[in-house]
Amino acid sequence: MNILRLTLALTLLVIAPRVDAAEMWLVIDGLTAPIGIADPNDGTGHLFIQEQQGIIQVLMPSRAHGTPLLDLRAHLSELDAGFEERGLLGFVLYPNFAHNGRVYISYSTSLRPEAPMGWNYTRKISELTLASGATTINPLTPKETTCKEP
Repeated sequence: MNILRLTLALTLLVIAPRVDAAEMWLVIDGLTAPIGIADPNDGTGHLFIQEQQGIIQVLMPSRAHGTPLLDLRAHLSELDAGFEERGLLGFVLYPNFAHNGRVYISYSTSLRPEAPMGWNYTRKISELTLASGATTINPLTPKETTCKEP
């Protein structure tokens, strides 16, 4: 079975269309640590770009970016200069985002009191909502779940 999968994967690599450098273009620059992108599929043409330091930028068809959709920097645990595995590490739009504005984020924050010895941050998963008519998400009103990391 594994040989069949490997053969199929190699075949797809050989017959897949090649991306030529002439076909690539810069979409956005000036970002620090972009690690994800999401399409709200809401008819605006916007894309949401997740940056590890805690910002969700809005890429608009007419300009690169303006006011962030979400800015969590004040709520995150401090990042080391090397951007280790902390920060805003997960950002997902609810499947019906265009109608309810719900998003889910995974991020590191200050250590919870009952955390295991040797840890220096807590990972949280929060549900946030973009209010109807708003252009930014208020990070102070989350529904939170704390991950119990070992």
